[in-house]
Amino acid sequence: MKRENKFDMYYGGSGTGAGNGKHSNYEPPGHFESERLSLSGSANVETAKARHISISGSATITNEVSSETLDCSGSVHAGGNITSSTISISGSLDSGGSIRSVNFHSSGSCRAAQLIYGESEVSCSGSIRAAQIESAGTVNIAGSVHSDSVRAANAEIDGGGSIGSLNCDTASINTKGAGRAVLLLPFMRKRGRLSVDRLVATGSVDADHCTVGEITAGSVHVGRDCTVGKIMFKTDCRIEQGAEIGQEPQKV
Repeated sequence: MKRENKFDMYYGGSGTGAGNGKHSNYEPPGHFESERLSLSGSANVETAKARHISISGSATITNEVSSETLDCSGSVHAGGNITSSTISISGSLDSGGSIRSVNFHSSGSCRAAQLIYGESEVSCSGSIRAAQIESAGTVNIAGSVHSDSVRAANAEIDGGGSIGSLNCDTASINTKGAGRAVLLLPFMRKRGRLSVDRLVATGSVDADHCTVGEITAGSVHVGRDCTVGKIMFKTDCRIEQGAEIGQEPQKV
């Protein structure tokens, strides 16, 4: 399926549309001031525009960041937007605007005031926070997530946090044995379970160790450590013993 059509096919029951229909995209930067830019130690620059950018220290960038590859193993704060085809973070990255990429990978901490977008993938094994998180492919989060809106073709989340609306083709939430074990570790307990206000999927939803206000999907599987207020399904619904369901599931 073409990327521009990924989010046009959500199940649209009464009052259950998948959002405003606006889609993010990735536009590659058109101009670089240099081939490479390496920042280490403590750095303060106005802008960072280079084909390849590497940051291993503490950097404050007043305005935007533009590159083809961005590797961050230190601490970076950018006042403006960050645009790079490939973004790899093992430290911390903070944007006062949006972060747009083709492949976004983070094993550290990432925060954006507006949008985090990975055209092929948004992958995070640390903590991620943004007003919106989107991908035309997969959003894969193993850690802590906080966002008003998450949109993806495939959403795979193993961790805690809070999401306002989750719109996707398929969703898998805390279904991996390893993910549930991690959630029981003392340092993870403070994060708590994942809370989702509203989950809409054209295909399947498989959820455990989470609290969801409302699920609308083609098929639904709810694990025993799951609390759901309302379920609307198209083909089938399986609820394990121990799960807490607020209303009788409705086939629509």
